Amino acid sequence: MKTVLHAADGSDNVQDAAIRHASGVFEDDSVETDAVAVVANAAGIELVRSDSVHSEDITTLSEKNVCFIS
Repeated sequence: MKTVLHAADGSDNVQDAAIRHASGVFEDDSVETDAVAVVANAAGIELVRSDSVHSEDITTLSEKNVCFIS
């Protein structure tokens, strides 16, 4: 399964959801995951900034081959 998540909003709720859903893909044993990408644009670009509150989560997910695209 290939999964794409889209974050176009800078609100904490949207950014938290993008990280939570990207993490959750790996917790679902009922599907085989081929690729996961998080696309951030517009105000959602805040998610992938180096000073983001999610920078550690992004590093961890990147190590699991989640692609973050902005």
